[in-house]
Amino acid sequence: MASTWKIVGALACTISMSATMIIFNASLLQGFRHPVWLTFWHQSVSTACVVLVRCLKPSLVSTGDEAEGRPALTFFSALRLGFPIAATQCLGLIAGNTAVMYLSVGFCQMIKAWTASAVYVVGCFCGLQHWSIAVAKTLLLITFGLMVTSAGEVKFDPYGFLMQVTALFSEACRINLVEIRLKSAGYKLNPLSSVMLTAPIASVLLLIIGLVTDGDAITPEVIQEVGEVKLLANGLVAFLLNVAIFLAIQVCSGLVYSLAGIVKDISIISGSVLILGSQVSMMQVLGYSIALGGIQIYGIVSREPSRFQDSGLVRGLWQHMRNPAAHMVAPEGVGMEKSKLETDSADLELGKMGDVTGDTTGSIRDSRERHALVATKDECD
Repeated sequence: MASTWKIVGALACTISMSATMIIFNASLLQGFRHPVWLTFWHQSVSTACVVLVRCLKPSLVSTGDEAEGRPALTFFSALRLGFPIAATQCLGLIAGNTAVMYLSVGFCQMIKAWTASAVYVVGCFCGLQHWSIAVAKTLLLITFGLMVTSAGEVKFDPYGFLMQVTALFSEACRINLVEIRLKSAGYKLNPLSSVMLTAPIASVLLLIIGLVTDGDAITPEVIQEVGEVKLLANGLVAFLLNVAIFLAIQVCSGLVYSLAGIVKDISIISGSVLILGSQVSMMQVLGYSIALGGIQIYGIVSREPSRFQDSGLVRGLWQHMRNPAAHMVAPEGVGMEKSKLETDSADLELGKMGDVTGDTTGSIRDSRERHALVATKDECD
């Protein structure tokens, strides 16, 4: 019973922190329309916090593994491996924060339902995934659901939509870059060590971008108008979301975390309606439901696409529903690190980091690692 309450508490904390972060950002950006500087602030606060964590307990942010004989990343190796990841992350965060200035938070969250599909498509182009007709059919279902959702958007803005799609594919590129740059070298990062690797690099990049594109935006008067306490709280929530994700993936199975991601998405959409006054039409509810169903089917099909290739998608799903145990991947042990289940990659700023929050090889393996990779997405998108 104690472990059950621990899981419930960890998931409740993660869901509430993720929803708070996204709605908090959207609220700030309604008056403080400088997404580059807001993202820079998140990364800077996270850098300071993760340095403090490293001073207090270095094992939480270690990038090495003595048991496997893998040394920790040096400064130059971290810069070499982490720079392209941080660059795509910056693009995604800026685009995601820009999108909520033009679109409702609920609609942005619905568009993120295509993130896992984007990871798969980009992975195919990078050679990390194998293209499958069966998987392609599930992507078409998700795409159809999002088309219905877009058609039902009351305040559709083409520029905002373009920014959210840019954020989505930037996140997909980042996740695949982690696979190419880090995992191929044997490094596995949790949400905190991921922040330590990318946040300092991202802070420098965002500072340069901010000075070049929006250099006159930040003045003492502007900061005072927004509120120093509000900005500090916003930055701390961005970092604490990663801590919450770190704790959740220590105690939850891949399936539970994946299902919690759906609850999180619904909570964010509901919160945007109740707190920010966003409008959600019945057509959007229908389209998003179709997309969520497609995501669940994608999670099933992507684990063993060849079986659905032979029997057909509909027949294969029917056989799976009749006897799901016969088609489950054999468990390797207890804990998320042994699960092969798909997750809802997005939520994943920093942020979601992903909310929840993905790496790819075959069918995007190891849920714990995947959520560690997307953990930095939920906070700002």
